[in-house]
Amino acid sequence: MRPWRGWGAVGVATLALSTVPVAPSGGNAAEAIVKERQGIAAIEFGANTSEGAGDGLCSDPRFENDLTRVRQGMAEDLPPEDMFGDAGDCFRAVLDGVIRLRVHIDGIDFGTDGSLRDHVCQDPRFASFDTTATRRVESDPGAERADASDCRLAYIAGQMGLYEEKYDVVFGTDRGSWPKDGECDDPRFRGVLDVSEAEQTSIRMAEAPTLDSLGRDATDCRDG
Repeated sequence: MRPWRGWGAVGVATLALSTVPVAPSGGNAAEAIVKERQGIAAIEFGANTSEGAGDGLCSDPRFENDLTRVRQGMAEDLPPEDMFGDAGDCFRAVLDGVIRLRVHIDGIDFGTDGSLRDHVCQDPRFASFDTTATRRVESDPGAERADASDCRLAYIAGQMGLYEEKYDVVFGTDRGSWPKDGECDDPRFRGVLDVSEAEQTSIRMAEAPTLDSLGRDATDCRDG
C-alpha cells in the first residue's frame, strides 16, 4: 500500500538541540533532560516553507498549545498545508514547552505509537477516501490505538477518516465549505447509500458536488 502523505517528501528536522540546557548535577534532573531531548528529536518538524515561518508562532496543525502554560505558541490560523512547513517556530515552541503534539482531534483518541512509524496508518478504525467511498484500507487488527502518529497525520491531512461499519463508508468530517446545510456535497455519493433495503437512507445531493468536499460533508451525507 502506498504511503498516504500527499504533501511531498518531508525530512526529519535537523535543527540542533544544543540549546537544551546542560543537565545540572543530580540523577533525576539529568534523566528528565535526556528524555526531553529524545522526545523532541523524535518529532519530524519539516522545513520553513509556510507563509508565517519565522514569525514566532507555530502554524503546523499537528501541534496545540499547552494550556498549563501562560504563553501560547500556536498561531490562530492552522492550514493543513502548513504541516511540516513551520519547523523553526514549532521547534522553538516545543523546546520552550508551550506547545505539544495533539493527542485528541475531533474527540478521537489516536492512542500511542506502539507500531512502527512507516507513514502508513494501520489502525483498523480508519480508512482512506476513494471514489466509491467503500474501500477499506489494509489494516492490522493489533494496531488499534497503536499507530497514533501515522493515523493522526493522515487524519489531519484529510486523507483518512473513521470507518463506519454500518454503512461500509468513511464519511469524514464537516470541514467543507457547506457543512450541515441539508445537502450532500461529497462527490462520492449519488442519492442513496448502498446498504440493505431496510436501512437505505435518501440523501439530498447538491447540484454540483465538488472534489473540495470529498470527505468533508459528513453530517449532510450521513443524515440527509
